[in-house]
Amino acid sequence: MNEELKKKIKKIYDYKNKVDFDPFGKDYVQYKPSIREIDRECIEYIKVKIDDVELKRLVLYLKKEEIKNMIKEHKYSIEKELNKLKILKKENLGNDKYINQKKRTKIWNEEHHNKLIRELEDLYKEINQENIYNFIIKEYNEHIVDYKLIENITKVFNQEDYLCASILELLLKEIYKEEEPYYEINEKNNRLKETYEFIDEDEQYKKYGLLKLNNNRKLEKPMLNSAPYYIYDDRKGYIVLDSRVPDEVLIKLYRLKQENLIVDLSLRANYYKRIEENRRILINEERAFGKYFSFENLKNLIPTKLYSAVTNNSLWINIKNGSITFEELLDDFEIEDKKEFIKTQVIHCEYFEDKGKFYISHIDHEYIFYSFDEYEERIKDIEQKGNIKKKLKTFKVDNSKIPFIIDNENILLFFLNQYFKSKDLLLEYFQKYE
Repeated sequence: MNEELKKKIKKIYDYKNKVDFDPFGKDYVQYKPSIREIDRECIEYIKVKIDDVELKRLVLYLKKEEIKNMIKEHKYSIEKELNKLKILKKENLGNDKYINQKKRTKIWNEEHHNKLIRELEDLYKEINQENIYNFIIKEYNEHIVDYKLIENITKVFNQEDYLCASILELLLKEIYKEEEPYYEINEKNNRLKETYEFIDEDEQYKKYGLLKLNNNRKLEKPMLNSAPYYIYDDRKGYIVLDSRVPDEVLIKLYRLKQENLIVDLSLRANYYKRIEENRRILINEERAFGKYFSFENLKNLIPTKLYSAVTNNSLWINIKNGSITFEELLDDFEIEDKKEFIKTQVIHCEYFEDKGKFYISHIDHEYIFYSFDEYEERIKDIEQKGNIKKKLKTFKVDNSKIPFIIDNENILLFFLNQYFKSKDLLLEYFQKYE
């Protein structure tokens, strides 16, 4: 993106993130490209540059990234449905009930996910620099009746308007990535800190970038069966939580907290959202070495590495001095921040034994960042650290007494399943529990 265009789009970003900006204003139509007054300068610039080769190349790249992310979301949804099915199988349901649910899940995944995945994969292969604009205009033509009904609000009156507004949306997402990086807090845009004066009182925030629940701050569910997406501070308002913490994890933490099994709970907030007074905004595996999970092994110092001969993924498990750490190393690892570092996920758990039973006193999830050289060593050496960037925690439980097994469910395995992709390796490690 050239600097002139970036400056124009940055004006829109700054406007949309003013403290008094209302995202539900009169020129707002959810999920529809719109041309607000603030967008006009950018739209006219895009119209002039519409045939520029560099702009076309950028739009193609961004659209392909968008399609890839949509495919990932569908695959994740399939995985969630299959995990629910596994839980049902473990429960004492009649065989007929399980079989019927399995059939319904298969039909649902095919109609709502697999079919769309195939279409998206075909689309990813089809679009190119020559046809990318035609593809975007096709979206408009297919929904022209809807757009005609709301054109006086969106100010999108024709194909050209739709094309330019859609390009602007793609470009604006890139500006958001630059201005609001996930793996560190851009203090210049830390709107929570700007609007929430109590944040600097929190030691967990200073040390880990987390907010600790206390007498004023409570984890709150917006609806009965939903995930608790907010922390509510009765002195100030609602704090939006980090959207990358899975719903299932938030629900589990909420329940454990309600049952007084968790004493201290700290969570990562979305620091780019200001605090609000109301909620409106807001196959066979090969064991490299070591031992599988058992409660007896929790008493010993045992590093274990599991390796999948099919996916080439591996799982490091390190038991040491009352703690157990899991780190997943993917063969298809994720490269972040313009290929500067590799990201992995870690679940760390501290535990103790009381009267022959094991309890979790601490558990947290974090991202670890490695340079390419560090990652190459990490594959071989359990002691290798990631030093290229400060690790990032998303939640943290302290000073608690959570039973490892609640209602026949392994709580540690639950949290691992929410984050790690190598379900096969996890199941293998926990086979003695299963």
